[in-house]
Amino acid sequence: MKLIKRIVFLLLLLFIYNNADSQKIVILHTNDMHSNLTGFGPETAYSPLYPKNDSTLGGFSRLASIIYKEKITNQNATLVLDAGDFLMGTMYHTIENETGFQLNLMKTLGYDAVTIGNHEFDFGPIFLAQAISSAQNSGGTPDLLASQFIFSPQNKFDDNLENLVNNQTIKPYTVFERQGIKFGIFGLIGEDAVSVAPGSAPLKFKNMFKTAKEITKILRETEKVDYIICLSHSGIFPDSKNIMIGEDVTLAKKIPDIDLIISGHTHVQTPKPIIEGKTMIIQTGAYAVNVGRMELNFSDKKLNSYSYSLMPVNDLVEGDPKIHKMIVSYASKVSEKIFEPIGLSYNQPIGELSFDLKTADYMSKNVGHAGQFVCDAVKYYTENFSIGTDVVMVAGGTVRESILKGIITPADVFRVMPLGADSSGHPGSPLAKVWVTAREFKKLTEVLIMNNTPGTDSYIYLSGAKVFYNPEKGLLRKIVKIEINGKPLDFSKQSKQMVSITANTYLLSFIGRIKKMSKGLVSVTPRDEKGIPISNIYLQTLDKLTNSKDLRPKEWIAIIEYIKQSNDTNENGIPDIPNAYNRDNSPYIVTKADSKK
Repeated sequence: MKLIKRIVFLLLLLFIYNNADSQKIVILHTNDMHSNLTGFGPETAYSPLYPKNDSTLGGFSRLASIIYKEKITNQNATLVLDAGDFLMGTMYHTIENETGFQLNLMKTLGYDAVTIGNHEFDFGPIFLAQAISSAQNSGGTPDLLASQFIFSPQNKFDDNLENLVNNQTIKPYTVFERQGIKFGIFGLIGEDAVSVAPGSAPLKFKNMFKTAKEITKILRETEKVDYIICLSHSGIFPDSKNIMIGEDVTLAKKIPDIDLIISGHTHVQTPKPIIEGKTMIIQTGAYAVNVGRMELNFSDKKLNSYSYSLMPVNDLVEGDPKIHKMIVSYASKVSEKIFEPIGLSYNQPIGELSFDLKTADYMSKNVGHAGQFVCDAVKYYTENFSIGTDVVMVAGGTVRESILKGIITPADVFRVMPLGADSSGHPGSPLAKVWVTAREFKKLTEVLIMNNTPGTDSYIYLSGAKVFYNPEKGLLRKIVKIEINGKPLDFSKQSKQMVSITANTYLLSFIGRIKKMSKGLVSVTPRDEKGIPISNIYLQTLDKLTNSKDLRPKEWIAIIEYIKQSNDTNENGIPDIPNAYNRDNSPYIVTKADSKK
């Protein structure tokens, strides 16, 4: 008996010894939440306080419950981090400059640090600085991390943001200690993200790899941290063999001293970490439909094991009532500010879907049908509320969300096309109209065909044009026929015919850059109705062309008007989106011609 007691005692001592310097740290992370405070799905279906009664995903009240539970379970052993694009995507972001609501809410949820992505700049540096300052004044923010800013000494538009850097509200890195482990965390924005952030001007950005090298050296040698985490809004994506590539993989190769890269920007899910050398790369997808949970086990301050999972934020999670109440109250403020002046309300039923109207999918190379729906909606809008157009163009990357089956509200519609704002700050990039020659339009479609990979951001949808091409023809000779609204287009060298194109100002700003995109092979000059080259695309917005101060020419408003004119097929008083859009191969830019002709 004494021998057994001695053995038990020795085993107990051995257990205590082995765990005396053993620490478990849990890291929860998100990325690309895009202001989806009330989840991903029909607004009218979202009911986070009542589990198991709807199919919506995400939502900050559910997110809060997951975070709170982990923090209670792992006392002083949890980090909550976000890899950027937390703003911009729903109506909630539109008055963030006045309220700072979401950043303050993330602080309330328990976020420790977030980095700044490209979409935080969609309304410009002044808007972002105002949002941060408003949040600071109303309760604070998580640590805001950004390490590459280069401010303009001449232009004052980034001065407020520069002040936030100078007073350490925005920092290049931060250090947290959990269970005796020092974590050094810094924020990066990738080169691709910078390239699609025109609203960041006049701000510029340092090279991400040089910056990462400098900061990791500081964290190791000066701050003496044990573990380095990079919040990188740069991204990963699968190649043709389903192997993950991208800027964050390159970052891990070039800067091997980074232990963990929490990735964002590309909306990719990693069910298990991507391993590059000793660096792990993880990403949750987007819209807070998942929370990443990384459990790190340290011994003597060295990582000896880990486990990782994506935790679904779905209807099985009961939301936090306090957070839900805060968001509902905020939705009323947004509705009063944005929807009511144009005769709408946040949860007003404006349409109904009997199927999911989906966005494109890169993995399956599916063009989706939401993009074509938006295109047709804008065509209808220009013809019935403005001055008409020959062709409407919509870029796949600007179609941000699907519209899911059920009752549709203005808030649901806005999430489809939420990017940008007009000069008065009203949300949504304004629609504009330019003219090009018929021959330029033919060359433009040649370039679009060369670069039109389904599911990519650069995929272009058209309404009003039908393009026939022969894939066996040579470079820039594939187009054999173009029809504009059912009539053949004469794109011969002698033709003086013009084609009008309507799109948002963001997309139209790229038409003048076609020469660079095509490596000098094609040049397209946007013109006004008289054929005079234009220098300022914002002088071509539909409200200016019609001299109408009441017109709000936005894609999301066009969608609402298009839905409202649809037939009420089930006679319940709510218009139904036509079943013609319930297919994966809706008509879009290219129809193949018989190669023998």
